[in-house]
Amino acid sequence: MISRASGCSVVFNGEIFNFKSLRERLSCMGHRFSSQSDTEVLLASYDQWGEGCLDYLDGMFSFAIYDPNNNLIFIARDRAGEKPLFYSWNAGSFYFASELKALFPFNEISRRIDPFSLECFLSFGYVPGSNCLVRGVKKLPPAHRMILRLSTMDLDVRRYWAVPASPDLESDIH
Repeated sequence: MISRASGCSVVFNGEIFNFKSLRERLSCMGHRFSSQSDTEVLLASYDQWGEGCLDYLDGMFSFAIYDPNNNLIFIARDRAGEKPLFYSWNAGSFYFASELKALFPFNEISRRIDPFSLECFLSFGYVPGSNCLVRGVKKLPPAHRMILRLSTMDLDVRRYWAVPASPDLESDIH
């Protein structure tokens, strides 16, 4: 989907649970919608708040937004990590997908097992953090966003949310 207002485009996997209330709020701010789609609301949220849109989203999602005005790709994953997002940066090319198998048609993507990740999987039953079973491929962790600046090819990955500390827990520790 492409935003008429900004020219930004989005690919989206998931669901924004609070899209109706966000749609209403964004409509009051002057945004116009042509569908009842949560994808359109996601794109309008990015148009309105940029990276800050993540503060408003309640849902299970992974998405990528191409922002031609700022010459970047903005990628994010939901707080609980319900929707996966894999990426690889090889031979000067950047690839991403919500399923690992979607990366395999590209020759630049390795099909070799990462030994450390395999050891983790066999020991714990899962691969922790941003590691992936395939060498050269990473997972964007839950509650993280990444920005790829296309002019410099700089990749900035950051956590955008953390579980708030409980006041009771803090007082129990001290």
